[in-house]
Amino acid sequence: MKYGSSAIPSQQLVEQFGALCKREHMALSDVTKASVLKAVEEYRAIWQTAFLEKYGFGKSTRDLLRIDGEDLDSKAIVGAAHGYALPEIGPLANSAFSGGKDAAAGVLKRLGFQIFEREASTKRVWAVDELSLVQREHYDVSRSFEGHFTRAPFDERYRKMFPERNPNSILPSDFSHNNTQRAKDLYPSFLETVGDSVYRFIGLEAGHEGKNRNPLWTRDELILATEFYKKFSPQIPGKTDGRLIDLADEIRSLASSLGLRGDETFRNPNGVYMKLMDLKKYDPEYVGKGLGRKPRAVEQEVWDLSSEELADAARSIREVLKSLKFGNTPWAGTADAGEPEVAEAAEGALVTRFHRYRERDTKIAKSKKKQFLKKHGRLYCEAC
Repeated sequence: MKYGSSAIPSQQLVEQFGALCKREHMALSDVTKASVLKAVEEYRAIWQTAFLEKYGFGKSTRDLLRIDGEDLDSKAIVGAAHGYALPEIGPLANSAFSGGKDAAAGVLKRLGFQIFEREASTKRVWAVDELSLVQREHYDVSRSFEGHFTRAPFDERYRKMFPERNPNSILPSDFSHNNTQRAKDLYPSFLETVGDSVYRFIGLEAGHEGKNRNPLWTRDELILATEFYKKFSPQIPGKTDGRLIDLADEIRSLASSLGLRGDETFRNPNGVYMKLMDLKKYDPEYVGKGLGRKPRAVEQEVWDLSSEELADAARSIREVLKSLKFGNTPWAGTADAGEPEVAEAAEGALVTRFHRYRERDTKIAKSKKKQFLKKHGRLYCEAC
């Protein structure tokens, strides 16, 4: 009906509209806590992309269902939950939520679930063509790295790509979105700091989302996860299983030793379980794509290790972790986890760093020389 029109809605239209509102209200009220938990179980079984495609929903932009430390798409969960509550009617379609973005959140709050309201970003989103000359140079150098990198290789590559640049003006930390020392609205953010002077390129838009994304999995972590997967496959322990919880604790300890950090979900049982499900894409006995994520070269390399190599690497990592836990091993002066020859070492960065530390520790070196002298009477190179 247009403004200025004398037309009055018919009684039939009024009744139809009233019935529609009543039906929607009844549909949402049919959702139960048990049906929501069933939907959550399915969501975790097939994961986000397949779940959203199955039920015809997009990603939740603001209100998320937070359960067991994991944030899920609230609207899609409620739609699917209706199908579990009333199988004869089935799930609710996206169009059934005329109450807007708060309708699904309201249902979940009523049932006692926690809703996480993601705040919209207030930071400026930069475009590549808006960058200054120096900013664009930092952007291009950062983008040329695959995975993590540290300050030293960044500086080296920068000088090769832009030899005319003053070395004192090469400052990657200025462009890290989680560098709290900078007023980030004044700087374009396309890097993420994932460790002590360890960075990762994430792009311009991602740098302004305000979320500290967890760093990519390192070779060390993948060694432990892959060993666990191959040990228990095809019956991978669930997220509440003590064996998986122990693995998550072990991987978090390992990541901490490498200087990696993330948000409150960093390498928690949910995240570790998700990674194990993602490893399915490398399993020739599994028919499917895992979580559908793009394969990574380091993941394939670790997967291709023989059983003996994988077991030896995992055992070495655990021995170093034990030494760190009960010993007093300082890491100052040892190789950084992001250093290419360290991060790509077959046994992983932690073991390589530990070996370097032992080689550089003067007390250990003197002790070894003393033992060698006592046994052989003189010092000489065993390899010569």
